[in-house]
Parts: sequence; C-alpha cells; structure tokens
Amino acid sequence: GEARREDRTRGERPSAGGRGHQATRHAPLARRGRMPSLALARAAPRAPGRKRGVREVGRDASSRMGQPRHPARRESSPRGAGREISLHRARVVTRPPPLEAAVQGIGARAVGAVDEELLGPDYGFARGFADAFELGELIGRGGYGRVYRATATGGIKEGDESEFIPVAEGTDVAVKVIPKLPATLLKHVKAGRRVGQASYGAEKQLAIKAENLRVDVKREVRVLRKLRGTPEVAHMYGVYEDDQHVYIVLELCTGGEVLDRLAMISYTEAEVARIMRAVFRTLAKCHENSILHLDVKPSNFLFHDDAPDACVRTIDFGLATFYTPEQKEGMPTAGTAWFMAPELLRSEVGPAADVWAAGVMLFQLLSGRFPFNDHHNPLQPSMNLVWRSILEDDLDPQLMREPWPEISEEAICLVRKLLHKDPTMRPTAVEALRHPWLRPEGRPGLGRRTRVLDGSVAQRLQQFAAKDTLDGPSKHPEDGALLLRHTPRA
Repeated sequence: GEARREDRTRGERPSAGGRGHQATRHAPLARRGRMPSLALARAAPRAPGRKRGVREVGRDASSRMGQPRHPARRESSPRGAGREISLHRARVVTRPPPLEAAVQGIGARAVGAVDEELLGPDYGFARGFADAFELGELIGRGGYGRVYRATATGGIKEGDESEFIPVAEGTDVAVKVIPKLPATLLKHVKAGRRVGQASYGAEKQLAIKAENLRVDVKREVRVLRKLRGTPEVAHMYGVYEDDQHVYIVLELCTGGEVLDRLAMISYTEAEVARIMRAVFRTLAKCHENSILHLDVKPSNFLFHDDAPDACVRTIDFGLATFYTPEQKEGMPTAGTAWFMAPELLRSEVGPAADVWAAGVMLFQLLSGRFPFNDHHNPLQPSMNLVWRSILEDDLDPQLMREPWPEISEEAICLVRKLLHKDPTMRPTAVEALRHPWLRPEGRPGLGRRTRVLDGSVAQRLQQFAAKDTLDGPSKHPEDGALLLRHTPRA
C-alpha cells in the first residue's frame, strides 16, 4: 500500500521549476505525516515493469553532493550555442547570449570611461559648423536623421561657389543632421565592448552600413548641388561634418507640408493644379540632369511660407539617384509603397516611375484616396495587397467612386495618362506640363476648376495625416515595411 501511494504521489509531483495545483494540495499532508517524505519516495522501489525515465535520472543526479537537483548540460554543437537542456523532462531552455543581455541592461548602466570612441568615416566636407550656425528646435524627422531650425551666427561669408552660398548673420535656416553611424547598431557594438565581448560580425556590419550611408549622403549632396537655382527646390547653402554627424544647411520653409495644409482648408482643382505644376517642374529639371527622384509624395513638398499663394518647394532627395537612358535594369529600386510604379516592382527603373508617382499624388489630392491600395483595410494595409493592386487592378472602378463624377474631365484625362500601366504610354514631365489642366490660365471651358472640392476629400486627407499612414517611412525610419530600397538579384 505504501508503494502504491508513493507511485501515485510521484505522478502528481510537479516539475522542479514550478508550483502546480497538486503540489499546493499535498504540501499540508506531507507536513502532517500523511504523505511519504521525499527521502522515502527516493528509497522506495519502482513498480514492476516501470521503465527508468528522465524523472529518475534527474532525481539520482540530485542526490550527488554539491550538485543541483535538476542539472543541465550545454549542447556542444554550434547550433546549440546559448541553449541549455534540462534533464528534468528534457525541457529546452533558451538563454539570451551575453551580448544581448548587455544591450538589454544598457539603460541601467553608466557608460564607462573605458569605452573607445567610435568615429564615423570622413566625408570630405568642410568642418566648423558650430562656428557658423547655432542649432535650435527640432522641426522634422527624415529617413536618415532629424531636421532642426538654426540661426547663422558667423554665417557663410566666403568659399567656393560649388560648396557654399553666402548666408547673412542672423538668417534662419533648416539643418538636416545625419548621424554617420546607425544608432541601434552602434549601441549594440558599444555594449559588447563594455562587457569585453566585442563582436567582429557586428563591428563589420557597422562599418559596412556606415560606408553605405556615406555613399547615399554624398549622392544626395551631389543632387542638391546639381539642382541649385531651380525655383521649386529648397536651396542648399552648404554642407559640413564633424566626427559624428553631417550637417546639410537648407532653405527654411515654414508653410507646412502640402498634405497638412490642404487637409485644413477648402480647396479647388486650381489649387491642386498649382501644386502639381511645381511637382512636374521639379521632375522635369531632375530628368534633364539625369536624376531620378524616386520618392514623389506630398510629405516631400513644403509651402515656403503661410501666404495663400506661397510657392511650393521640394525638400527631400534622400532616395534620388543618377541614371543613364540606356540603364533600365539592375539599378537600385526605391520608393514608398503606394507610389511605386508597376515597372519599379519589376526592378525596371526610369523617369516614367517618377511620372507615375506624381499621378498617384494627383489622384490622392483630388479624392483623398490612393488609386491602388488594400481596399479592404486602407488605414492598416497589407503591403503585399497594395503591390498586387498596383500590378493587377484596373483604374476605372476607382474613377467611378465619389468625388470623381464632380471632377473635371480634363483632370480625369490627365490622371489616366499618368497612371497608365505601360511606362512607354505615359507622358514625360515636360509633356505633362503642357496639358491644358495644368496650365496656369487653364482653358475657358474648365469651369469646374474653381469649384470647391467636396469636404469629404479634406476629411480623408486629415485621417491619413493623423494616422501617419502616408508618411510612416519619413517619420519612422525603423519601419521598413513602407519604405523600400534594395538592389534586385541578378
């Protein structure tokens, strides 16, 4: 009877790592002597025919002097590094590597003086930003860094025209501050060094990313220098660097983003046409200089000031790249998901992709919607469904929804041309500027250009702006689902 009670007790005893309901129920019985103690249970013979399993192995091991009750062994294979197998019930326990643990605890530790300062690569730009400008408040975030308002203290007084444009003392400017080393990876490398476990792989990855960033930033600076003097492009006054950051000094635009401004007012087709003229003029100048913008969208265009007739400036060329007319395939592809052309998804890059993105922007400003989207869940879309829509869906059903019946025929005609699936059938940026709907004076028959658009359009724009659905990549660079840049496979 004692042996049967002992066997029944074993079956109800929980694992070593936790306290189950059975353990709680039988603990008072053991204290009152109504249940065999652990020593009696160990000494009792096993029931006939019962095989020796991992439970008995764990208990025999626990009887060794100085050994834990349930010892664990570490796997010797490379794939088992960082994992321990508990002999009790053969449970696999995953343990964080020491470097990850150090990163998790970095907030509670003080940075030691033993850290070796990690410096970014040299870009070859001018030094002495702190002597010429004083940084002020944060006014925006970009894919690479942050944008601050700054004031010229010493100002740019002299220098090569290709490098600097003079800035008078006291002038307010916008400064794009770009860290040379990616913050997350830099934190990981520093944590490893601090605990004496520097990772060669992490440090190599940091160096590779820093070099890629250097190439991207220098290309953006080349693009801005090439486009100097273009009225629709924010002027770049100069570019500086120090050991940790790059500082791109730009013209300050205070009128706000196109999307935010239109979402707060009642506007007409004529106002949209004025904005799109600035977009196509920028693209025409880019393509004339063999530059692809690759990120045409409302958040990359700002009003210069708060005046009702303020001009529109293009402010972000972070994804822009140079191209040659014969080079269509094998180039890096980039963009924000909703604005990517069908051929761009097939890794065919050309000026027509910018024209398509401008067509998406025009469609959006006139209707408050995207022409191609995850139509079942437009506010939290699946990127795969967005891309499938771009590749497969027809535009006509979208043009039958409100407010398109109230939009002028000329505007609809231009939208159809810009969003043609065949890139060879789309107009160039220069040809688009000749379209009657985009001309400043318009055509006498364009009476609906002055009609205020339906209020639901502005409401939808407000909704998108509030949820950051459109500009997630720009404001949240960690979110890689919306902003893509990759080199296609050969």
